Amino acid sequence: MSIKYGSDKIIRSSADIGAYGINTVVFDLDGVLVKGGSWPEVFKSIGASKEHSDMLSTYRAGGFQSYMDWTDHACMALKDKGLTKNLFYRVLGRIPLMNGAEYVGKMLNMHGYKTGIITGGFDAMAQRVKQKLEMDFYAACCSLEFGVDERLSSWKLERCDYKDKSEQMYMLAAQHGFDPTNCAYVGDGEGDVDIMKEAKFSIAFNPKTENVKRAAKKVVEGNDLRKILEYFLPIPIC
Repeated sequence: MSIKYGSDKIIRSSADIGAYGINTVVFDLDGVLVKGGSWPEVFKSIGASKEHSDMLSTYRAGGFQSYMDWTDHACMALKDKGLTKNLFYRVLGRIPLMNGAEYVGKMLNMHGYKTGIITGGFDAMAQRVKQKLEMDFYAACCSLEFGVDERLSSWKLERCDYKDKSEQMYMLAAQHGFDPTNCAYVGDGEGDVDIMKEAKFSIAFNPKTENVKRAAKKVVEGNDLRKILEYFLPIPIC
């Protein structure tokens, strides 16, 4: 086994890490690293929960061309409702981390894993969690921009959900120097199914559908993220 000691991490060769030869762990954000979802919380804050629910139903029924199309319409709805910068960041700031997320981040870092996020959610939320958990990288679908009046004025979109998550994993691997064939992925929703099938090892954490369960190699039920560490030995679960 090859082990190198850095200033703050034990860095192991990929073949020596974890029960499945994993050296990088990529997470979905909403419902995995944080409780609930940032999209519904932001819509709720402006009194538009039903509009959000209706848009999701339309998407699932094939009423949008793609997830990117849905996201663009969702952002337009937030703009039309007058979402402000202050409210947006207050909402994101009160969304709690998933139980055990800080411990998982700390233990994976300590044992030399690279960690990151790929999410169909907000860039601001992914950035906050990346910093909090001292992760290595992230990619997020939606970055909001606010005007001088503090109201939502525009947005930038990246392809980071459903079938595009796998492509993002390869792009991030090239940027951050890890092998995408030695990645684990942890997700919970339909947007994670394609990347779960692509990743070397995948965990459905508290999965939302049977389809997600079938796509993953392992299933972890409940709301304590520490349970996933069973598959990343020799990290203790406590």
